[in-house]
Amino acid sequence: MKAAPYLAAVFSFAVGLWQKWPCHSAGWPYQRELIFGQRCYSDLPVLFTDRGLAEGFFPYATERSFEYPVITGYVADLTARLSSTPQQYFLINVAFLLVCTLVTVWATVKFTGRIAAGVIVGLSPALMFTGTINWDMLPVMFVALAMLAWAREKPELAGLAVGLGAAAKLYPAFLLLAFLLVSRQRFVIAAFTAIISWLAVNLPVMAFYPDGWMEFWRLNSDRPADFGSVWYASQLLGYPVDNLNEVGIVLFGLSLAAIALFAPRRIEILMLLTMTAFLVTNKVYSPQYVLWLLPLVVVAGTPLFMILIWQAAEVAYWWSVWGHLDGSLTYEEYGTFTFARVAALLALCAVTLANRQLVPGEPVRRQRRVDTEQPDRDVAAVA
Repeated sequence: MKAAPYLAAVFSFAVGLWQKWPCHSAGWPYQRELIFGQRCYSDLPVLFTDRGLAEGFFPYATERSFEYPVITGYVADLTARLSSTPQQYFLINVAFLLVCTLVTVWATVKFTGRIAAGVIVGLSPALMFTGTINWDMLPVMFVALAMLAWAREKPELAGLAVGLGAAAKLYPAFLLLAFLLVSRQRFVIAAFTAIISWLAVNLPVMAFYPDGWMEFWRLNSDRPADFGSVWYASQLLGYPVDNLNEVGIVLFGLSLAAIALFAPRRIEILMLLTMTAFLVTNKVYSPQYVLWLLPLVVVAGTPLFMILIWQAAEVAYWWSVWGHLDGSLTYEEYGTFTFARVAALLALCAVTLANRQLVPGEPVRRQRRVDTEQPDRDVAAVA
């Protein structure tokens, strides 16, 4: 049934709306016993009331920080101008995020050629519980479109999607590394288009609201170990890490070097490994960051049983972070959930790489370099 993936996504958003309903029906007050105790928190109505959006201010034009890249800011501003209450703002953004999810599902089906792949994305428990926490399905959509465009040998469209995605959330820029490792010739085209498109949407805010534009970069540079990261869990357990920025950058850099040397030259696996390295070494892991990995895991050919184990670990972490915030979980319990989530993600990558239908029998560095004029393996698989 061709409509099944899209019906699955609608069902997941309906479940998510039901799960957030205690907060929504109460008018989204910032009451810890409600938003954390009922686990119905969402950033969307909080930002609406706390960042000047409800008063009609452009997100980057006020002294109240708006810590997101510009396309997310444009969406936040436009939907705020269509809303008069936090409830309206939340529902309008839920509708927008559902559209982003439907496009992501469509791109997943087209990339893999399998309706079942779209169903797995659309019916994800993680999507149900985290899909409406923030605007993360927007960059997820751009990543899915960029991968599809690349697979169809349209590097200019792939670059456009990467540039717009990076202007919504920085992580889609990591796709350029995958493009470079697969085809240098097409990478140049994609990278040029990505830079131009990123600049086109960023320059107006950079020119007129430089302080507001810089807030995203300041926050990510200055923030300490934060929720969901292994560094935060270690700190809670009495093992803080000094010089966290430097340690994280070095570990991420070493991971990228290993990926560049040994990973199979398939964009979906390269991106999955890169994102895993980033999220494991990053200073924060918000519950909705699981969405960044969702379509990547599916298109990379991860066995369903491993996807289910990973999803269970992610949902368990989602449950635990609110328990940590409302004080119902101890530091040790929250730390256990955090490390279990990381272990499940690493196991997922290992199982994916062990799938010999996708991964060559010999290390990539021993293989003959593929002529750039020949079709890439990922393209041939989709055709």
